[in-house]
Amino acid sequence: MKINGAKLITFFTFLCCFILPTYYFSIKFNVDVTKYVFLFASLFVYFSLLATEKKVSVFDFFSMIVIFLLCFIKKNITPMHLIELVVAFKLVNSNGIINKKCYKLYLFSALIAVIIYSTFYFGYLGRYIYTGLKEVNQSGFAVFMLFLLIRIENKKLGDILLIIGILTFSRNYLLCMAVFYFFEFFKNNSKINKLLKKISFKKMVIISFCLLLFISSMFDLAYKKGKISAYQTGINRYLNIFDYSNYFRFSVNTKLIKIYIDNPKLLLTGMEDDQFYKYSLEISKNEEIPYRQIKPHNYFFSYLRIYGIFALLIFWILGMILNKVINEKNKPILVILFIYANILGIGFANYWLFLSIITLSEYRNGGELKYE
Repeated sequence: MKINGAKLITFFTFLCCFILPTYYFSIKFNVDVTKYVFLFASLFVYFSLLATEKKVSVFDFFSMIVIFLLCFIKKNITPMHLIELVVAFKLVNSNGIINKKCYKLYLFSALIAVIIYSTFYFGYLGRYIYTGLKEVNQSGFAVFMLFLLIRIENKKLGDILLIIGILTFSRNYLLCMAVFYFFEFFKNNSKINKLLKKISFKKMVIISFCLLLFISSMFDLAYKKGKISAYQTGINRYLNIFDYSNYFRFSVNTKLIKIYIDNPKLLLTGMEDDQFYKYSLEISKNEEIPYRQIKPHNYFFSYLRIYGIFALLIFWILGMILNKVINEKNKPILVILFIYANILGIGFANYWLFLSIITLSEYRNGGELKYE
């Protein structure tokens, strides 16, 4: 029996992003079960695609060698998740990620799940919209992508949902919503369109690194001048950016660079969590700055921390994947994805990558037309 890889990936993407009680699984089993569910689904799809193609390409062979090498270096199976990148690459180079069979049912089921989880976790930490993750910022990304997809099917409903999504009280959500409607409002503006034409994945990566280092340095300076305030909740989160939540989130990026400058050999292996925490604590003590046990939230710095110089290869493959689905009309979505990837580190890995690809694919017509 021939396996439809796109159909399976579409199903498991919505299942893992919206339906499964990820937070409950994490508490119950002390492991991120949802990520492993998606990993096994990806492995099944990968070997099904190989069986259909009846050959192993140079890309497949090279990718598996790198993945097994990273597993050997890291002495664990965590790098096996990179097979999801390989699956995404194979699908976008064949029939695409989306399978439209049952697609509307997936959207409806995801919306119902968001309503249920939001009711269950209503008011937790002063937030009011959730997914099964319970973590509101990642939930904010999930519902933002979902509402964008619903907007293609029903523009009015999508707009209403996007506005309601502000109740996540996620600053990333509010920023991305502002960016989305900015591009919507000026979509016929020649200057804005000219700017969008210049945007590419490669340029966005370079800008991201430079911008993140600048912002991280800015927060370091703000701390030295005593401008960092206590953590805020509710509407106050939108009124103050320079709080300790953002300070730790951004300053950890400059710490990573300092660690690699002082220990260049680590670029060959990357760093495990405990190892990074150790070096990060040493920097905090030496510089007499506050310390919190936190890893880089930024996608690029996070992978640079985990895989060292091998991260550049991962970014290269990611670029090849996204370049297959990016065009002039969906570049505003790409900008939004980079905002989330830079600030939260979400959107380009695991099942989030496939949700991002689905959204980019659906907006190849600018979000104006339903999928035919």
